[in-house]
Amino acid sequence: MNPGLIKSSIRSATLGEGTLGLKLTEWIIGELFPSLEEYTKIILPLLFSPGIESHSGAMFNRHGDPIQPSKTLASGLCLLQVLDQSERLASGVLS
Repeated sequence: MNPGLIKSSIRSATLGEGTLGLKLTEWIIGELFPSLEEYTKIILPLLFSPGIESHSGAMFNRHGDPIQPSKTLASGLCLLQVLDQSERLASGVLS
């Protein structure tokens, strides 16, 4: 799961604890994105829903909606090219 940006103090290590930059950044994030509590209220029921097994390996956005695979990428020549390039990349790393 990837909630996107969530208002937290984790950025204080890079922006500096209590700095104006941190406060401004966290305020903007707090206004544009859900809080941790809001995200939890959306995602927690999803994790325990009976139908989750039918979405094995699926990804969900921050609203709990499934992210569907690209139809273009999932079929035809594009899929073969992606698989070929992936195998080439993996064989170069693993050999």
